[in-house]
Amino acid sequence: MKGAEAGVATISGDATASPLPQAMLVSGCSLNEDVACASTRVLDVAPVVKSSIAHAWPASSSGVVRSLKSCKNLILAFVETQKVSVGDVLETLEQAHEKCIEYANCPLGQKTSKHLKFIRFLCFRGGQASMKQSLVSTEFQREKRTLKCQCPFVIKLRLNQASGVYEVYQKNNQHNHDLFTEVELAQMPQNRFIPDEVKTKMLELNELGMRRCSQIKTLIEQEHFPDVPITWTIRDVQNLLQKSSSRARETNDFVKLLKDKNNHGWSFNFQLNDDTLRLERVFWISANGKEKYVQFNDVLKIDATYKMNRFGMSLVLFTVIDNHGLTVLTAGCLLSNGQFDSYSWALQQFRPYTNLDPIVLFTDGDMELARAIKDIWPTTVHLLYRFHISQNITRALASSLRANLSGFMDDF
Repeated sequence: MKGAEAGVATISGDATASPLPQAMLVSGCSLNEDVACASTRVLDVAPVVKSSIAHAWPASSSGVVRSLKSCKNLILAFVETQKVSVGDVLETLEQAHEKCIEYANCPLGQKTSKHLKFIRFLCFRGGQASMKQSLVSTEFQREKRTLKCQCPFVIKLRLNQASGVYEVYQKNNQHNHDLFTEVELAQMPQNRFIPDEVKTKMLELNELGMRRCSQIKTLIEQEHFPDVPITWTIRDVQNLLQKSSSRARETNDFVKLLKDKNNHGWSFNFQLNDDTLRLERVFWISANGKEKYVQFNDVLKIDATYKMNRFGMSLVLFTVIDNHGLTVLTAGCLLSNGQFDSYSWALQQFRPYTNLDPIVLFTDGDMELARAIKDIWPTTVHLLYRFHISQNITRALASSLRANLSGFMDDF
């Protein structure tokens, strides 16, 4: 924005320092305010200005003047549409936020009053970092620089109750820090997007069996759409494929995969909800897992992740330690919830495939899982992970031991 305003300001100044196209010198045009509009500084303001001159630049003298006048008007219109002034009226809050970000050239925070009557758009570096009270000694605290530098940039709007539009009634367009470049702004989440034709091609490649997002992104950028500006990341491709995928199809594919594994010595079982027919529980154990458990069934570890996948199901893993001290995955299951019935079902599925109850079993502090273990494997010694015990100690004693906590944990 500052570059655009500076470029327009040169229209009435000295333009002799700016390189002019050869067509203008041959035609003998005087260096008036229209010719100065061809300054390199102005041409760098926006790609739209460059393309307009490139397509509309005639060879005749009169055509040059007409094109330069059009260029001047285009730049002035561009600056005017990007500017935010006191008294401007914006139809919606989304429109106001988008225009203010374009004007600010940096991310903006938003603060609103009750019922959205007053809106403030603040620079993300405005204000100052709050000094939080910490129970950790200063010498052990992590040093982290703050982005807050009390930037004064702010645009204030108020809601017109009668018309429902937002009016700009105050602004301060000054920053006290460096702004983002155009490349950096394009990589921000709110500015990244995938064109519709590119989305269609990405989904087509995925349907043909290409599963790795990095490969899809590379093909799109190098083979199919090399001329399209890159405004997306691998994470955007991942999100696109996930949104377009059918969960019902994925469930069928997963069950089909487990059935195919039967030919390689795997065993599995699953359970559907009687009312919704939703897959609620599924258990699998590999041939290698059965063999390893029979050899090293003295210590078994069970760990569950709490609904970390997009299906909202808990993943429960059964692992043992072999004679080389390596962790070996023996079995796994997906459960729709972490209740006693679900854990009991999982343990009951594990038992017939191995016919050996573990001697010692390590888990976290899940009480429902502990109840199921006591019910299904009453002779098994159930212990907790040292990691979870240390977490409990840290939570209970950090405020009391302070700097001595680290040494205490080492001794423990």
